[in-house]
Amino acid sequence: MALGLDVPVNTPDALFHLCTIIEGPYTDNIKAKAASLASACYLDAFTRECSKPKDNDRHNAMAMAMADLSCEMGLFSEIAYFLIEEALMSAPNTSAVLEVMKNTVPHVLGSYKEFIHHEGLKIAAGRVCSACWKGSVSKSQFLRCAGACEGIRKVSYCSKLCQKSVGFT
Repeated sequence: MALGLDVPVNTPDALFHLCTIIEGPYTDNIKAKAASLASACYLDAFTRECSKPKDNDRHNAMAMAMADLSCEMGLFSEIAYFLIEEALMSAPNTSAVLEVMKNTVPHVLGSYKEFIHHEGLKIAAGRVCSACWKGSVSKSQFLRCAGACEGIRKVSYCSKLCQKSVGFT
C-alpha cells in the first residue's frame, strides 16, 4: 500500500518489462535505472513472496546482480547500498563475504566503497576496517576512533597502523 492506494504488485511482469529495457537499444542511463528497479523487484520478491531458502538465495543473488549492473552503468542507488549493508551485517564472517563480492559484484562493491568514503559513514556497523577493508566476525575486534576523526566519521580500524594510514592518530 503506497500513499493510501492499494496497488497489486506483479513482480514477474515488472521484471519482464525491465529486462526488455536492460537488453534493448536504450542509453546506459535508462538501462541503469531499469537495472536498479529490477534489483528492487527481486528484493521485493525476496521479502514478500518467498518461503523457501533456495528461492530466497536466488532472488537475493539476482537483486545483487541487477544492482551491480546498475552500478556498472554509473548509478549507485539506495537499493544497492541496502543490499551491501544487509549482506555485511548478516554475515557471520565479513571477510569471506567481501572476498565473494570482489569476484561476483565488483561494481556495486566499488560504488559502495566510494559512497562510504565520500559520506564518511561507518562500514557495516563497524564490522569492516575503514582503511584496509578487512572484515571481522564481530565489531568488538576493531578499534573505534576516539580522537579527531570521531566528529568527522564514525569509523572503525583493525589496527593503529590502519588508523594512522588515513591520517588520524
